[in-house]
Amino acid sequence: MIWIDINEDEFILEKKYTFDLIFSTLGINYEFLENKNQIRDNDLVICYSSIFEKKFVNKFIWIKESKNLFNKYYLKSEPQYNVKKLDLEKNIKSIKNIISIFSNEDKLLDNKDNGIYLYADIISDIFFMVTRYEEVISEDKDNHERFLLEKSLAYKYKFLDRPIVNEQIELILSLLKSIDEKIEKKKRFGNKEFIFFLSHDIDSIFKYKDKFIRTIGVKILREKNIGSSIEAIKNYFKVIKNKDNDPFWKFNYLLNIEEQNNISASYYFMSGGETGKDNYYNINNKVLKDIFKRIKSNSSEIGIHGSYNSYNNSEILNNEKSKIDKFSTVVGIRQHYLRFIVPNTWNIQEKCNLKYDTTLGYAKYAGFRAGICTPYKPFDVLNKRVINILEIPLIVMDGTISEEQYMGLKPQEAKEYVKELINKIIDVNGIFSLLWHNSSLDENSFWKEWIEVYEDIVGYCISKNALSVSGDNIVKLYN
Repeated sequence: MIWIDINEDEFILEKKYTFDLIFSTLGINYEFLENKNQIRDNDLVICYSSIFEKKFVNKFIWIKESKNLFNKYYLKSEPQYNVKKLDLEKNIKSIKNIISIFSNEDKLLDNKDNGIYLYADIISDIFFMVTRYEEVISEDKDNHERFLLEKSLAYKYKFLDRPIVNEQIELILSLLKSIDEKIEKKKRFGNKEFIFFLSHDIDSIFKYKDKFIRTIGVKILREKNIGSSIEAIKNYFKVIKNKDNDPFWKFNYLLNIEEQNNISASYYFMSGGETGKDNYYNINNKVLKDIFKRIKSNSSEIGIHGSYNSYNNSEILNNEKSKIDKFSTVVGIRQHYLRFIVPNTWNIQEKCNLKYDTTLGYAKYAGFRAGICTPYKPFDVLNKRVINILEIPLIVMDGTISEEQYMGLKPQEAKEYVKELINKIIDVNGIFSLLWHNSSLDENSFWKEWIEVYEDIVGYCISKNALSVSGDNIVKLYN
């Protein structure tokens, strides 16, 4: 038996949550120690405290608590606490290739006294990253009310491209195995190395048909482009005759690739919206009925792409969800524009009885926003409770790697960068979550040279022995 020994204090729920996350990710059984008399001869004890007092004869791992997170400054963001925040940033270091945010020590561990002394405060690190603690206390938002990438410690200190939480969890696993070689991580995907989670946000189903009049008006009045307007009108009538002529109508292309490669994907459809940024099609459009049938016949998933304002309004989100529930029971969601407020949006999604979210990524930069590439249940730091929804972090979005206002990579650069991320995910048996919009397969636009990038990424995942399943099946695997 593995016992977890934590000193009782005002942060006991936060610390227990973090150990729960570590061991549920590993799939290894454990219990929290209430009385040292519970311990048997061959049991292992993991202690988390600032000062270590050995009260037993068993083998142990002591994780030194830094008290740089769980202290009197916890959840304080007022100006008088800025000095403490600056001290924290000075603490960030790499110790034997482990990134630590909160540790006071420059060494990683010692082996002595029949046990292991771990000086990296990985409990504080993991809690900070997965709860998005820095987003909760920050008032820095962009024009879409999203947390600013530039304020992220992971971006500023250049570890956004590393799943540091998973790396720390793997460190714990290696220490456990060094004490007892019989301890093994649970294999959730059989002989597969990782999960390839492919998804598509369906913002529009047609380029030339959806909101046609408004599109033409923009081209004439704002862009002063009569020629482009005439071309759009011609294409509009082509689509009226045959929807397959529209460069956004890519369902057959996507589904053919997925069927050929045994990929079950997730398709997130919009069913409402009250702004000019959404509501480009009617979910009841009869042309979608056959697509819904084919998606489901491939064991793929129909989820919800919550409208622009749904991230902060449960009534709006629940209404949109009910419209899609008529076609297929909705399990998962990704919010439009990746609009997300921690922990509010998770709580709203939970209230609407959604089982998972996959919004948690930055629009501006690919990588590991929460430092993790495995699903987990979030913790509401404001209300000190576990939220009953699974977060499957978003790692790469098509626009993020390609568009100039974001990473602005060239196609070959993007292929190499994404493969590096995938390899890091394979190392920790994680989930590579890729979002590729149907509209990003438009041969008549900037996206023409990116179609090959999409196919290359898919092919690489298949070649690396991925299990390719949809979000609803990921929930089943991890629950």
